[in-house]
Amino acid sequence: MSAEPPPDEILQVCTTVADEAAGRALARALVQERLAACVQLEPLAASVYRWEGRVHEDAEWRLLSRPTRSARARWSSPFGACTPTPCPNSWPSA
Repeated sequence: MSAEPPPDEILQVCTTVADEAAGRALARALVQERLAACVQLEPLAASVYRWEGRVHEDAEWRLLSRPTRSARARWSSPFGACTPTPCPNSWPSA
């Protein structure tokens, strides 16, 4: 059996938003609420994706944040308000 990962394990979480203002608002909310220690915001040239049965191509901004595993477990409200992504991608930092 594998042991439960430690609650203080640092994760990297990646999501995208439509514009810089939404990205800054989300980044600020995550840091102010102590849900992430750091959030990096960077523009993407383009994102091509399938959503609701159609292929879309849009300019987006990517956010890469670093929460602990226990902080990530409390992330329902900030993401629901700022991004259409229902579940941002998470992975342990190496």
